[in-house]
Amino acid sequence: MISDISGSVKGALIFVENSWLLMFLHSIYVPYTFKKIAEAHPTSYAFRTLRNRNHFQLFFVNIILALGGGTMVSFLSGEPVSWIVNNKIIPTYAIGYYLVHSVPAVFQFLSSFAPFSDMILDCIVDGSMRAVIISANVDKIRRKISTNAYVAQLLLGVLSVTGGGIIYNVSFEDFKFSNDVYICAISNIFYIIGADENLKKIIYQICPIFFDYIYKTLGKPLGFSPKFLRDDAKALGAIIITTGFLLRFKEFKSVKTSNEKLKIHKEKSL
Repeated sequence: MISDISGSVKGALIFVENSWLLMFLHSIYVPYTFKKIAEAHPTSYAFRTLRNRNHFQLFFVNIILALGGGTMVSFLSGEPVSWIVNNKIIPTYAIGYYLVHSVPAVFQFLSSFAPFSDMILDCIVDGSMRAVIISANVDKIRRKISTNAYVAQLLLGVLSVTGGGIIYNVSFEDFKFSNDVYICAISNIFYIIGADENLKKIIYQICPIFFDYIYKTLGKPLGFSPKFLRDDAKALGAIIITTGFLLRFKEFKSVKTSNEKLKIHKEKSL
């Protein structure tokens, strides 16, 4: 059953990796999540920004959260910034922002299906997006820097999918590493292993029982140095992130709970 799940994840990732659909869904996820968390925390910078209704500032913060990590990695690796050279990225996130903040029915519709809608957007959409970005950055480093630059693959891979949140926390909120960083690091490690034949052999020699279990789980033949391909590693990484992100649901409150907190905060302010 698990191998069937991993096969389905591989197929889904291959389908959405180069499509506009995943980016569009992510462009809705970012402002939706920001708005929901902001309404649940009346003393936060996010709530003050949301209350002021400065759309330029709100959109700028959303872009930081969505694309800040990739931008930092581009600067560090000397690569062109994706949203500058790709004409689809900024318009797509602008559409997602507009739908969430200017079309009330969109936010109300998503909130009415919470927590199911949160699980779809947070775990599946955001988790898949991060798995795809991690694999793309690791492959880029291996291709343009070195196949043995494991530290760069790990640090830049994790930074590419968590850097936006880090920038936001350092700039506007209390700085702390969220669980996202550790979850994405574990996913990144598995992809680094899956992309490097020599590393796979070394680790398999050190811990064959563990690798046998992984390959059996993914439906791969057992034996010395089995073929754990990039797509397998990417699928496993997506499963790790999606499972780990289930722990983040305590950060998401229903609209009813958010409005109750907001009402209490307003009453105390009077």
